[in-house]
Amino acid sequence: MITGVGVVLTGASGYQSGGSGGYTSIAPNTILGVSLGAGGALNIGLNNPLYFKPGGAGAFTGAYISSATFNNGSFSQVSGAVAFEGIPFGSRYTPSSYLANQFNQNSSLTNVAQLLQSTAQLAQSLVGCSVVVGH
Repeated sequence: MITGVGVVLTGASGYQSGGSGGYTSIAPNTILGVSLGAGGALNIGLNNPLYFKPGGAGAFTGAYISSATFNNGSFSQVSGAVAFEGIPFGSRYTPSSYLANQFNQNSSLTNVAQLLQSTAQLAQSLVGCSVVVGH
């Protein structure tokens, strides 16, 4: 069984937030898709890559993220590219082992992914349907 949900993140104007804590940019008309695939893997994808740049010492480097797969307590794949001042090094849509390692080293991020995966698995077992689509 595969369960999926789509959520519109931004309208025509997009979203940008910045400050000493970092910078996030989401392109206009961005949709986030979350699905629970075969074997219970949590798949997260964006139709437009999200750009994130942390604050502090690494303030010049950030990353574009287009998708991630989480299963068995870790991110098995993250697609995106490291960026310097918003300029990506490589494709924003191909798997990056560097970004997967960075995601796996962030315990808050892995805890959130684990919670989402568990919630999706519970919803799938309660609803008992193969596909759920929402806006």
